[in-house]
Amino acid sequence: MNDAKIIVSSLLIILGLSFQFAFAQKLPKASPASTLMSEVGLTVITINYSRPGVWERTIWGELVPYDKVWRTGADSCTTIEFSTDVKINETTITAGKYSFYTIPGKEEWTLIMNTTTDAWGADGYDEKNDVLRMKVKPNPCEHVESMEFSINNLKMNSAVVTLRWGKLSIGFAVEVEVEKLALANLEAEIEKAKNAWKTYRNAANYTALSGTHLDKGLEWINTSIELNGDSWNSYWIKAHVLLARKDVKGAIGAAEKAITMGEAHNKDKDGVFEYKDMLQEEIAKWQKL
Repeated sequence: MNDAKIIVSSLLIILGLSFQFAFAQKLPKASPASTLMSEVGLTVITINYSRPGVWERTIWGELVPYDKVWRTGADSCTTIEFSTDVKINETTITAGKYSFYTIPGKEEWTLIMNTTTDAWGADGYDEKNDVLRMKVKPNPCEHVESMEFSINNLKMNSAVVTLRWGKLSIGFAVEVEVEKLALANLEAEIEKAKNAWKTYRNAANYTALSGTHLDKGLEWINTSIELNGDSWNSYWIKAHVLLARKDVKGAIGAAEKAITMGEAHNKDKDGVFEYKDMLQEEIAKWQKL
């Protein structure tokens, strides 16, 4: 083999080894990255964090010291993002992304939300950038090997964010604005749709389910019926809007109209209206109110 071939051969071997080492850098992490996302009403909450394990270590007071700022996880600081303004501990938090630090204590923890979101651990933490500080009591829980966040107790306008690791948990409530946002969305959709009877009907249905903006709900369902009165379901929704307005007599009348229309629409099936029994059962309940 001549010198040129030897040189080329050597270069190929070196390049091959370099590629092998480059690909070898893709290794499993001791604390895997995780993303948790949940809708709460019309708000999306997103938590990005890394999940350290217990690995038979003593966590609280040793691996994670008491009374010192902690990144609330591993590697980069944990972040929490809200798609709309929210309220935590009576403090309004503007829509956006925040770092989530904590100061663990034996009897009490301090929870912190801070505007610096690109820090490694707690090294870049600066108290002057805090937007929230609140105290919470830790609670015992069943053993959780890998640190985890959860978003539970979901309601239209609130949820509870919980952190569990080892045999300890902490949590805090997040309140969201739903009625104002929902009404604005409905009105925008109605304005865009103009004469779409289903849009008015769906908007009215929301008011009945939520028990809010019932005057508008009645207006919307009446408009829907004016645009297309050939729907038993529209009268059924009107019945629920009226019931939410405490107009039981009107609700029963609308429900009976829904049954009549349902039967009329099923003449080709010998007048059999599959929802008749269900509607009659509801009417019977309302008659006792």
